[in-house]
Amino acid sequence: MKKKLLYIMCGAVLGSSLGLVSCDNDFETPPMVIPSATWKATQTIGEVKSAYWKTDRNYVSTVGLTDDEQHVIVRGQVISSDKAGNIYQNLVIRQENGEAINVAVKTSSSWKLYNSARYGAYVVMDFTGLKIGAYNGLMQIGEEGVYNNAPSMTFMTEATFKAHFQADGLVGGKVDTLDVNMPQLADAKKTPEGLRLWQSQLVRFKEVYFEEPGKPFADVNGTATATNRYIKDKAGNKMLLRNSTKSTFATQPMPKGYGEVTGILSYFGTDWQLLLIDEAGCANFDGTDVVPPGPENALFSETFATSQGGFTIENVLMNDPVTYVWNHDATYKCMKASTFVNNSNHAAKSLLISPVIDLAKAKSNLLTFEHALAKFPDIDFAKQSCTVLAREEGTTEWKALPSPAYPAAPGWTFVGSGNVSLQAFAGKKIQIAFQYTSENDKGGTWEVKNVAVY
Repeated sequence: MKKKLLYIMCGAVLGSSLGLVSCDNDFETPPMVIPSATWKATQTIGEVKSAYWKTDRNYVSTVGLTDDEQHVIVRGQVISSDKAGNIYQNLVIRQENGEAINVAVKTSSSWKLYNSARYGAYVVMDFTGLKIGAYNGLMQIGEEGVYNNAPSMTFMTEATFKAHFQADGLVGGKVDTLDVNMPQLADAKKTPEGLRLWQSQLVRFKEVYFEEPGKPFADVNGTATATNRYIKDKAGNKMLLRNSTKSTFATQPMPKGYGEVTGILSYFGTDWQLLLIDEAGCANFDGTDVVPPGPENALFSETFATSQGGFTIENVLMNDPVTYVWNHDATYKCMKASTFVNNSNHAAKSLLISPVIDLAKAKSNLLTFEHALAKFPDIDFAKQSCTVLAREEGTTEWKALPSPAYPAAPGWTFVGSGNVSLQAFAGKKIQIAFQYTSENDKGGTWEVKNVAVY
């Protein structure tokens, strides 16, 4: 009797189990929960930075209410990640089509910022009551600390961060990267507006190379927590790359050749420094041997530091009251072309011509130089007015060379030309000419220096 009862019970359990299995297919998939911030932005990141910006390298202020007594709330996209360990205890958020700001937060081995704010996600932060200021020149949101015996910025706690933070939408949105060059950033840091605009932006440098390819990104055997490395452009301008010894790519070798480097543009002291998010920030390196720019490696070079050197001038068009177009500027150590006389520009065409250069001895068939283009009505007219030509020895026909790099806008800041190809004249003896043209009442000033052929 007991056995029979046991069989019945087992059957009942089995039947119940089968019933449960048959019902599994009827379960509905739980709905996806998309985080949605309850706070609404009251200011842009740019407005906050402008309101609390000071020129002091170290200072601390407290974010108060807006003029209409609202909390200072911003919405932005996460453009950094601490997952690889190179951007340590810092979160960078950027306003759409606007400025970016660094948020300093104390993290731990069990909690990192990317756990709450993933790269590409949109977030909302209430800055009201938080500290804002500079840590050795870099503006950030955080807590009050001390640097060089002066009030400065440091990290807020995890609890404080979470109390002032809300996620807003799904993660993984497209993140725009701003293409920049080193002369552009050197010019930007000269003004408060330039510093505010570019600090903490996600930027990309194209056609750059590592100064010491093959070496690890960071020296993990030393006592320092980070290692300074440098990237250079084709004109020899360089940018500091700050790499943590605790990053996941610290022991990886820096790539060889020319490529692209992307990272967060930070600031320390009086200059920029670039922080890689991870090793993927180094892309498209071609593996070639780079011949660093400089007179010591050049087939031909002329700095124009003291004179026009072996260059000659040919004035194709020049009328009164203009008596010269090209002349040497001893103050700025360059050759300068202009037709601005009696408060007006005048029509002219003039060539600054190099001596003969034998490309049979060239290693790269490349031309580099630095130039500044000022007082032109716009950069497009400047590009038409200031061109680079070449001709084979013994001929009179000048041919246009590939366009060099020009600045984004007219100004007095020198920029590198990049590598201008001379491949069409490989193995030949040539001359190079810097051709300046202007129109009546329309012109500008072109300054050229540090010409080199490789």
